[in-house]
Amino acid sequence: MRYFGKDRILKTWTTVWVLTLVLVIYGCPRLPPPSAPTAGTRVTGYAVEFGQPTEMVEESSLVASVLRITLASVDEVNGLMRVQISAYNVTREDFQFEYRFKWMDEQGFEIPTPLDNWNSAYSIARDNLRMNGVAPNERAKQFEFLVRFPDRW
Repeated sequence: MRYFGKDRILKTWTTVWVLTLVLVIYGCPRLPPPSAPTAGTRVTGYAVEFGQPTEMVEESSLVASVLRITLASVDEVNGLMRVQISAYNVTREDFQFEYRFKWMDEQGFEIPTPLDNWNSAYSIARDNLRMNGVAPNERAKQFEFLVRFPDRW
């Protein structure tokens, strides 16, 4: 049987601890701090003419740091506004989030609908995804796209 000296054992344990520390640091997901706001991001779209690009206003740099809204397309189907939001996961991690559309009339008043619930979505690391919404009635001329991460905050 071969004898391992104190130096050899010390080097082995040091290597094990360093590797463990590296795995813990790089293996844990980097989440925003718990004190971050829960409002999420908001993309506001104004559909003056259907088929035209819509103005996008992102109000949360925190959410934008993980999910980049790349395009908001607006169209009309049977007199109803239809919206497709394209986004890109800028992180190296998969994550789950929730989104919903808030519909408003020409004056900016919200149109209440029983479909105003949060939809779950799953984003794969460094991949594109699309979310679709159809207005509840023909009075809807504007929309807001809201995103939140309920499991993080």
